Amino acid sequence: MNVKKNNQNFGLILGFLLPIVTFFIFFIFNYEAFGTIVRYWEYIVNSGILTKLSSLSLIPNLLLFFVFMKNNAMFSARGVVMATFLHGFVVIGLYAFL
Repeated sequence: MNVKKNNQNFGLILGFLLPIVTFFIFFIFNYEAFGTIVRYWEYIVNSGILTKLSSLSLIPNLLLFFVFMKNNAMFSARGVVMATFLHGFVVIGLYAFL
């Protein structure tokens, strides 16, 4: 795979979107149990697994980071790391206040 976009903004955008997509993939796997995303959201907030699920949704960023590193797209990899750290701070804030 040849990475044509090697800039920090590209990595930052992908680094923010990939955890959101992963979160929705978790919902798709649990669709039969909850039916709607609202009921799913209520369940994860009320049961206290929001921070755990948010942390797990960051794992695909690791794979994206390694793809960028393998293709020498250092600026894009830097953007993914920045997005991961920002998302991590949000998870820490959620853990502290929820």
